[in-house]
Amino acid sequence: MSHRIHRNPLPSKVAEHLRQEILDKVWSGRLPGRRVLAKRYKVSEKTCAAAIELLGKEGLLSKGGHGKPWKIKRSPRVASGTMRGKNLLILHDAHSTPSHEDDVLLRAFETIWQDAAGQTFRGVVDYLYYKHPASYLKQLIHRHAVDAIVLFAPPPVWTEVAHQCLPVFQISGQPCKDRATSYFSYYVTPEVERFTRYLAGLGHQRILVPWREANIVPFIAEGLRKGFDGKYSEKQLAPFCPLVENDTPEFWSRFWHQSIASLEPSAVIVFDDRHLISLYSFCARAGLKIPRHLSVILMAHNPLFDWVRPKPTMSAFADKTVISHFERWIRDGHQPRGVHFLPLVRIDGESVGPANPESAAASL
Repeated sequence: MSHRIHRNPLPSKVAEHLRQEILDKVWSGRLPGRRVLAKRYKVSEKTCAAAIELLGKEGLLSKGGHGKPWKIKRSPRVASGTMRGKNLLILHDAHSTPSHEDDVLLRAFETIWQDAAGQTFRGVVDYLYYKHPASYLKQLIHRHAVDAIVLFAPPPVWTEVAHQCLPVFQISGQPCKDRATSYFSYYVTPEVERFTRYLAGLGHQRILVPWREANIVPFIAEGLRKGFDGKYSEKQLAPFCPLVENDTPEFWSRFWHQSIASLEPSAVIVFDDRHLISLYSFCARAGLKIPRHLSVILMAHNPLFDWVRPKPTMSAFADKTVISHFERWIRDGHQPRGVHFLPLVRIDGESVGPANPESAAASL
């Protein structure tokens, strides 16, 4: 297969290969026996049986009777019992694992679409590798016979190409410039500005906000500048908005040590669940107390962090609003819903306090 699917159980991976070969007409009429398939895919017969069961539940296969091979059906059954058979392709980046909040939203899309229309296929693609993605995207569309696309945080070139092919429902990234669209995100600059003002009101003047995409860093810097009412210049704020393109646990552990030691921040804003976990782990090892030595805000929401102490202050995206628009988008035959920038909702926790004259760096 030409696209990557991560962390799926082995039967799901075999089912994906088998589904593709059925669509490519490698198999027609009936499937061969489990022994033949097990030898072909180099897995156990038990794994093949589980994969076939998955395709059966999708409606791509039907049982051929006791001891007989499974039949390949021409028209898959959809979850709602309707026969429209509309398929949806959901794409997100291979280099950016969706946060808990984002994954919940994408799973909601899958459930809603399956109940209302047909099947869904989630693809994990290397956005950056395909600098001219038209041919590859058309292959995915043909492979899964999809009728619409959900794009999650795509680069602009993917946005433009996708809108030329099919109706698109997009989360984050940049909205399509030349076509009517259904786009939902939040403005980074005003949200960073709002949280900066909140922290500045508690005496914080050195706020670290790392990010992994170069095109977003200027918007973060602008949010910091506005949140401090222009008190600091772009040059002064630049070190506090570092571009962090390496996304491994080992790198982030070193990053926290180096950044806190050199910049001496009193507060940190992170956008990713994993980076919050990394920061909390670093502080525990370094003997730093949150929020005594360092205030922390997560610009996302994960209910699992309600179990963490101190419970992090978080912000939630307006998922219910987006889901409502998605349902209407389906009902209205994929008519564009427009461009929507939705404010985040702050969920106060225990990880933010007044700035401490004793910096976190002094405690390292």
